[in-house]
Amino acid sequence: QGCYRSCSESEEASEIRFQKKGAVMCRIRISHQATEAAFERFRAASSLEEPDQVPLTPYLGSDFLSNRCHVSLSEWYQNPKLQLGTQIEICAKYLDLLAWPGVRPYSGGGFVELSALGARIEWPQSSAPRVAEPIVKKPEDVDKLRIPDPCSDGYMPMFIKFFKYFINHAPSSVRVNSAFCLGPFDIAVLARGVTGFMEDLYLRPELAHTMLDIATRTTIRWMETLNEIVDGLEIVTYSDDFPGLISPKHFEEFALPYTIRCFEALPKECIGVYHNDANTSKILQYIPETGAMMFHMGPELNIVEVKTKIGKRICLNGNIPPLEILLRAQSRDVEQFCRSQILYAAPGGGYCLGSGGAVAEATPIENIDAMAKVVEEFGGYPVPSFGSV
Repeated sequence: QGCYRSCSESEEASEIRFQKKGAVMCRIRISHQATEAAFERFRAASSLEEPDQVPLTPYLGSDFLSNRCHVSLSEWYQNPKLQLGTQIEICAKYLDLLAWPGVRPYSGGGFVELSALGARIEWPQSSAPRVAEPIVKKPEDVDKLRIPDPCSDGYMPMFIKFFKYFINHAPSSVRVNSAFCLGPFDIAVLARGVTGFMEDLYLRPELAHTMLDIATRTTIRWMETLNEIVDGLEIVTYSDDFPGLISPKHFEEFALPYTIRCFEALPKECIGVYHNDANTSKILQYIPETGAMMFHMGPELNIVEVKTKIGKRICLNGNIPPLEILLRAQSRDVEQFCRSQILYAAPGGGYCLGSGGAVAEATPIENIDAMAKVVEEFGGYPVPSFGSV
């Protein structure tokens, strides 16, 4: 039941037929046992326990996956069939990905949540959909904001259709029950504009709190809608990168209370993941207080420092540098880096070997293979500590 293998013919499995652009049709089989093992491994790690081996969790996002199926990002984001097939293909190779980041429709750049608040969305061919301009250009514009109706506002109805497509067409052995939602601070920043919102923290704190409350209610309502659609979310990731740019004092006042509300609203037994791949070294002590069970962190953090400071309070996911190591390094160097990460961070449990943010578009698949190889060879528990090797 390792993270990097195909299912045998004797295992109960379901399959999907998938055709990449310009390629022949292929059959992809994933066993029910593989799915159960991936979720059990992830749940144990998120509970600060020792699973059978370290979960493998490189974040293979839209840039990487759209490149693998030779389509533009614009086409990728609007094609649920392509998204599903590509994810099933990659999950069949790296089985731990079935749990996290999971099989789900992709919504990069927060375009779903922001469109529902009234933002105009641009669709570049070579990048993720993005907010064309702030919604709240002047402080008084905040009065125009309303909590969206997911069934009618912005791109939320389209995304609901995508989720239903995944549910109806994914192999029966694959669980479609994870979601990525934009965090409240990021929603507020994108709705107001980076400069405007950062000024608000100092000059108009009441306006900032009003926007954060609206953002929090928006992302919670969106999460609750997705929870109903999939009949119970098992894993929810809140992506909130901009808090990495503010001071600890501002994080405690403007980010932490609203993030706590988001995680408190999760369904019972749901695993909450806090994603922030900015430099969070100054706010590290607050991360476990968010209520998240897992922290998906960026490459600028020192894994030894993070493990020492908060590793007994929250599961750590990361933080292999996507550019310096996964994109540009040779496979043997990737293996060496991953072995060090496991030796430093995995002893005692509560660790997933992942990328520090999304894997870059042109990352060699051989370097993801190198991560998987290290997990198979060195990631089995009990993992020896660095000092004992």
